[in-house]
Amino acid sequence: MNHHKPRTPRWMHRTRTLASLAATCLLVLVVACENPTRRRITRPHVPPRDLPAVLRGTIGAEASIGEHRPLLVSGFGIVVGLRGTGSSDVPIPVREQIEREAALHGFGQESAGLAGITPSRLLNDPNTAVVIVQGVIPAGAQAGYLFDLSVITLRGTSTTSLENGRLYTTQLRPGVPTAGRAQQTAIAKGGGPVFLNPFAEPGQLGEQSLGQLAGRILSGGVVTKGRPLDIILDNPSHSRARAIVDAINRRFPRPFGQIDETARGINDETIRLTIPPAWGDRPEEFIQILLHSRIDQRFPQQFAVRYADALREQPGLAGDLSWCLQAIGPHSKGAIKTLYDYPEIQPRLAALRAGARLGDPLVAPHLIELAQTGPAALRDDAIRLLAELPGPNPGVHHALHDLLNDDDVNIRIAAYETLAERADWSITRSTVGRKFHLDRVQAEKPMVYVSLQKQPRIVVFGDVQINRPLFLRTWSDRLMLSAETPQSPLRLFYRSLDGGGEPVTLDVAPELPQFIRLLAHESTIEYPAPGLELSYSETIGALYGIWKEGGLSGDFVGEQDRLTSALLAASDTYVAPARPESARVSSEDEAPEPVEMPVPPEVDEQPPTLVVPLTPEPDKDR
Repeated sequence: MNHHKPRTPRWMHRTRTLASLAATCLLVLVVACENPTRRRITRPHVPPRDLPAVLRGTIGAEASIGEHRPLLVSGFGIVVGLRGTGSSDVPIPVREQIEREAALHGFGQESAGLAGITPSRLLNDPNTAVVIVQGVIPAGAQAGYLFDLSVITLRGTSTTSLENGRLYTTQLRPGVPTAGRAQQTAIAKGGGPVFLNPFAEPGQLGEQSLGQLAGRILSGGVVTKGRPLDIILDNPSHSRARAIVDAINRRFPRPFGQIDETARGINDETIRLTIPPAWGDRPEEFIQILLHSRIDQRFPQQFAVRYADALREQPGLAGDLSWCLQAIGPHSKGAIKTLYDYPEIQPRLAALRAGARLGDPLVAPHLIELAQTGPAALRDDAIRLLAELPGPNPGVHHALHDLLNDDDVNIRIAAYETLAERADWSITRSTVGRKFHLDRVQAEKPMVYVSLQKQPRIVVFGDVQINRPLFLRTWSDRLMLSAETPQSPLRLFYRSLDGGGEPVTLDVAPELPQFIRLLAHESTIEYPAPGLELSYSETIGALYGIWKEGGLSGDFVGEQDRLTSALLAASDTYVAPARPESARVSSEDEAPEPVEMPVPPEVDEQPPTLVVPLTPEPDKDR
């Protein structure tokens, strides 16, 4: 009798093994589905954007820029070089943070040559003051991008003036400044001479001294860690993300020296961008062209014709369509040239803007006509578009020179700015003591124009002279000019604010460029010529004081402040990140202590304009 069990066929073993594996996998899947930490979160499908048909198929129709708002950056800094107008009364948390950062910069260390200058000694010096430093960085700004800074003294301190001050290198972090060990990673730094309100008398106390407690540093900030720029797709899709990456890299091919491609896919919904160096100082313009680029870049001429036809039929879309035409590139020129003299102004200006930025020389006569005889609101725009045209152009040169003598001050400034951007030979530029540029412009109408942001400049239009005969006193009699007759030499008297040294008395030239150099020049062994050693803001203030008293011929114009408005806008839109990269608070660290942000004085609520003409105050003695 056979007691052995019948042998199970091999194929049944394999079947049982596969069933066991399947059951195990099913169990794992069930557990994973029940575990919320392992569940994949999928976004709901976003319906197509409600856009006009002509704008569909662009990158901006299916995606958006992840973080496109200007970013507020700030920090605590030390202003040095004051004339006894600083203070040592600094809040303890702020003092501790500044001392830590100063030690990192070498203060108190013999190896850095600063053994005798400890952080504590620096803060206790009456010639220093602690300030809040603020700036605004646009979306997509890369390392090396320069921007203006605002400096404001801390509330409650006894600092009376920042006159003659210089900001030590200060680390700038996103958001409002905080005091404590836990800090976000610095993405910029700033420093340089403090530029105060040039139209307030230096050293004044009382109500006028408020202008001495807040200033700015022109181009004093520099980005050290570029802001990442991402494109976020409305609906994740590997194939669509890949198509967008290809479209961007065809429109913006990687230039020599750029490490990464312009676009690089991160996942099915995120694309990382690298702004090419040619667009480094124009990140906003780069973003607009990118968003208006077509995903399918075939048949560019056909789409250029379609956009040009849409300009005629839908003039309300002129702004978007102009960007679409620029995004197509040189293929648009043939389609839009018939719109350069179109009777309706919106399509015409949109076509001219696209043609100018694409370097089409055919737009020149049309822009010149618009700049000379167009509506007042469009003349300035047409003049600035002339700066986009390539190479020397005699017609553009002569037209801009005629506009330097226009009755409208704004038009004169726009013509000068365009000539300067085109590096026109008629503008003579020199640097005065590494403090500012002095530009001389050939013009019939005399005028002085001063920049109050970005690049420090004093621009002299035409032959501006100091009037003679003359006797004027300004700055509480610290600056005097006199000439008895039109032929008499011009006599200058100057006494420094701190009273140190002997007063200066000398004969000066009546020509304004030479006089400006005298005001700012610092006498050295190499250049022993006499000079008053005034700062940029003091030089502007002296010129304004002389002009206000009738000592200068022509107009005096100052560029309008744009930084204050930008700071307020960035402060309103800033949202602190949930987990700052380096703000990890341990039991040994103290939590950051936010500091109340001061409101910049004299906020202009009016719409921005290019310039602010300065009218003399009425003379009560007359």
